[in-house]
Amino acid sequence: MLNEGLDFISQLPDDILNYIISSLSIDEAIRTSILSKRWIHLWKNLLHMEFDWTHMKNPILYKNRVFNPKSAIEKHAMKYGEIVNTILHQHIVSDLTILSAFESCHKLKILKLKYMFMVDGIINGILENCIGLEKFSLIVSYGFNSLKIENKNLKYLELLWLNVKEIDVNVEELHVLVINTLRCPPKNLRINFQSLWNFSSACNPIMTRWMPTMLKTCDIFENYRSFFPSQSINIFRNLLTLSIDLDLNNIREALLLSTVLTTCCNLNTLEITIPVEIVLASPTTPSDDCVLGSPKSMFWETQGIQDVVNNKLKFVTMQGFTGKELELNFAKLLITRAYMMKKLYVICDSTIVEEAKDLLSLQRASNNLSILLE
Repeated sequence: MLNEGLDFISQLPDDILNYIISSLSIDEAIRTSILSKRWIHLWKNLLHMEFDWTHMKNPILYKNRVFNPKSAIEKHAMKYGEIVNTILHQHIVSDLTILSAFESCHKLKILKLKYMFMVDGIINGILENCIGLEKFSLIVSYGFNSLKIENKNLKYLELLWLNVKEIDVNVEELHVLVINTLRCPPKNLRINFQSLWNFSSACNPIMTRWMPTMLKTCDIFENYRSFFPSQSINIFRNLLTLSIDLDLNNIREALLLSTVLTTCCNLNTLEITIPVEIVLASPTTPSDDCVLGSPKSMFWETQGIQDVVNNKLKFVTMQGFTGKELELNFAKLLITRAYMMKKLYVICDSTIVEEAKDLLSLQRASNNLSILLE
């Protein structure tokens, strides 16, 4: 017969309880401390912490009403709610250090900071304390001018909607780097990694239009060789997936893509979003042929990207397709030359243009290639 008074959940091993708590928000995780003595310190072993100030201003809320601590349980809930506020306060107020909140977080593997105010040096201090951290996301946070990230175990780094004067990333074993809508001088972006598998770069087109100083993918590509003093280091050598926003109809940006593709030895997935906000140059101006030294119709065949196109690429997505000459010829090259291709996904800017429909009639180099139009 089952003992109705027995707390079966608390009898579970710590590893299972830690896994359960890791699926909760940080304030909910701390509230589990009131359940029993067994749970008091379990939240400190969280594998995943997510601090989002927009969700944490009033952590002790229930049905839009602040707790009125009448019972003992509610009083304990208020007590631990104050602990939540204390931790968050350490992340918000500049005259307090936030590092103490992470001193015992050696098991922490995933950390997400969103809408946080932090002074210079704090990020690196957090990463030094969280020695087991593998995934770090910094989103819409401010208060710091210099962003320095060093952590030997970090595998995933996400930087979204930040405004800084310099970014220094020194993570040799980084596998995934996601950059989106950053305001930072391109020459002040310094990155050091050699094991990158997935690189994603984009910038909100509205922000790009109104703030020319936004860091764009073409800026990163144009300056990537200056990341290292030694030209022998290829940061894209092990890249498997490349997801970028780039205007294939702009000669400068098309040349930059070609340069990067020649350094990709293992790339099998390419995702390109053609920004719709950019005003495109005329595709038939004589100056283009003069700059290239050959007709634009032969552009992609003369860029030395045959190895990655013919023997590596398997999945390609082109979003914002308009059917203009350079982007159209790139799609044709993939269809007729890429022997390993399995899927080409063409997403048109508005309605499916006739140029996209014509791609379906081309002879395919790969018998396994499927072409999807949207």
